[in-house]
Amino acid sequence: MGALQQNLAIPELYSPFPSGIHPRHRSVQERSTAWALRHRIGSDRLRSHLVRQDMGTFAARVLPDGNEEVVQVLGEFIIWLFGVDDGICEDGPLGHDPGALSASLSRLLRVAQDPDLPLLPGDPLAEGLRDLQRRLSAHVRPSQLARWIDGTREYFLSLIWEAHHRSHQSLPDLSDYALIRLYNGAATAVEPFLEMAGGYELSPAERHHPTVKALTEMCLFVIGWDNDILSFHKESRTPQYCMNAVRVVQATDGAPASQALSQVIAQRDRVIVNFLRLRDTHDGELTTTQRRYVQDLGTFIRAAQDWALTSQRYTTPSDPAPLPSAFTHHPTDDSSQPLPIATVQGWWRELTGHQHLADTARINERTDTAMTTNQAPSGKAVGEMYDEVTESLADILGGNLHLGYWAEPDDQSTVAEATNHLTDQVGARLQATAGHHVLDIGCGNGSPALHLARTLGLDITGVSISHGQIDTARTRAEKGAHTSRVAFDYADACALPYPDASFDAAMAIESMGHMTDQLQVLREVARVLRPGGHLVISDAYLRGPVPGPALPVVEGFKNLLQYQWLRHTEEYQDLLREAGLEPVEFTDIHPHVKRSFDVLAQGLRGNKDSWGAYLPAEQVEQLAEVLFQFGELPSVGYALLAARRP
Repeated sequence: MGALQQNLAIPELYSPFPSGIHPRHRSVQERSTAWALRHRIGSDRLRSHLVRQDMGTFAARVLPDGNEEVVQVLGEFIIWLFGVDDGICEDGPLGHDPGALSASLSRLLRVAQDPDLPLLPGDPLAEGLRDLQRRLSAHVRPSQLARWIDGTREYFLSLIWEAHHRSHQSLPDLSDYALIRLYNGAATAVEPFLEMAGGYELSPAERHHPTVKALTEMCLFVIGWDNDILSFHKESRTPQYCMNAVRVVQATDGAPASQALSQVIAQRDRVIVNFLRLRDTHDGELTTTQRRYVQDLGTFIRAAQDWALTSQRYTTPSDPAPLPSAFTHHPTDDSSQPLPIATVQGWWRELTGHQHLADTARINERTDTAMTTNQAPSGKAVGEMYDEVTESLADILGGNLHLGYWAEPDDQSTVAEATNHLTDQVGARLQATAGHHVLDIGCGNGSPALHLARTLGLDITGVSISHGQIDTARTRAEKGAHTSRVAFDYADACALPYPDASFDAAMAIESMGHMTDQLQVLREVARVLRPGGHLVISDAYLRGPVPGPALPVVEGFKNLLQYQWLRHTEEYQDLLREAGLEPVEFTDIHPHVKRSFDVLAQGLRGNKDSWGAYLPAEQVEQLAEVLFQFGELPSVGYALLAARRP
């Protein structure tokens, strides 16, 4: 089990979670360093390493909006945890003696339970833990303190298990390793800080909700797997025993390190994708507090990722690690199937348990065939889909790529007129007049931009990640009478290539649902809008909980149209606020657009052959039925949202 001396370059890792950091992060880092030095955590050599590894900054990333004093305690507690892991378990003799290690950790746990006991006086780790417990207890509820101690106990038990393998120089199989990895990274000891610093507390019923439990464990898994991926370079240099998912896969499958690394990356990607699916599928069942907690789990994952890419713990300046400098929006594995790891397959039960209608298999079969590359709703997949279907979809929708708006049930407008009416509804809310510059996010084939340039005299720049759509939009503009008023750029809405405050308004017609990182898109929109500028979004949303029988229809809709999100009202408004935009309108116009779903269904049935490049003709009928049913669901709405940049 000696050093492997592998020098594998780590590719950009998939991360759909937004990053953040506490505004007082520098102070938290400085005070954490001073605390470690004052309490003499670890040997002199270990301490000198720990204080350079930005543990306080890590805490500030985990709790970007948390109570500063609790954030401070977490920063110091993380140093303390590494003092236990590195100092006792990896570098000391107790790490090879499970029995002696169990006794030592039990004494420390007792100190956490009752810091006033005359136990381990003068011991740096015990005295440091006493200080942390006393300060934490002044800011949190007794029940929260108890959860923190329970999480620390779970961590300690995993260290004893790890010591057993270290003493035998053995590795567990992948199933056992996945189980131990939920705990031996100390994430269970850090996770309680999400609630403690956030000023909320889940009730027992909320905490033990099957979906919340699964999402929590998926979070712990991803953090553990990411740590193994990003620390592999450092650990391959040490002659000491190291447990690592890449090594376990190598030992289990006999695969070379590069192949094992790719497999481990694919495993964490699949868990993240299904974390998002599980979160969204059950969102309607969760309370406001549960939703806050689940959001914090995503922040926790991203915090660990951001810290690992910047901390000297893994970048190892003396022997630079080939780590990526950024993340990607594209997973390497987006399968909905459970991982072939027995100890974690229960997470998928919460996804599959709701898909119990007879037509579930039919919808899934259609989805698998349609998405032949097994792509997630990523930017690349969305662009490729629209490259294939833009022309056929425009034929159905009267030249546009979005739904139509009929003012009354007996409105006799054609589909082409109705889709332009929807564009007019968006345009009326832009608060823009002739000569104003408007950004069209997800511009499609350019029809909305050309229509508003003609009717309102607006100057419009459209962006899309479909090369085919941009080519079509430019061609249509060249043939029109308003060429000078419109421009179309191939661009990612997550990284708009425009200066700050360069647009008077922005619109997103049925494009936001495709965005993997909606918050980043909205932040970019806020950046490029001038003060007072309006953003108008039109898109489907969820009015409330989706009943079990309807879930296959909702999932079928999302998969067919490469939708990443179907948000609830409050979620959309919260996202806008977080991005720095002020919501000013949320109007449900579903009764006016509902006819569009029937139009789409009939259009699909009448144009099966034209969809052949995207979907086999024999399955178009099934997809048409999914679209029709989606339009009939009471839990589905269609919103016009407007927000203003202050």
